[in-house]
Amino acid sequence: TGSGKSLLLKRLQVLSLHGSCELGSPPPTLPTVGTNLTDLSLKKKKVTVRELGGCMGPIWPSYFTDCLSLIFVVDSANI
Repeated sequence: TGSGKSLLLKRLQVLSLHGSCELGSPPPTLPTVGTNLTDLSLKKKKVTVRELGGCMGPIWPSYFTDCLSLIFVVDSANI
């Protein structure tokens, strides 16, 4: 939905691979269709982040049972 979920995950992935570094220009992103899985290394632990596109809203609850944490990204331009 253009709120920045994919960009946030790409930035977190760069930081987890390279530590504190210059992020440079934002990488190109495409609207998420379905789900994307991104693996991050945080404090020597592997974290898998599942990104669900906005169109997947009706089935989001089916993913909650295996979820340990939740990140909400809000598009403030629509408020």
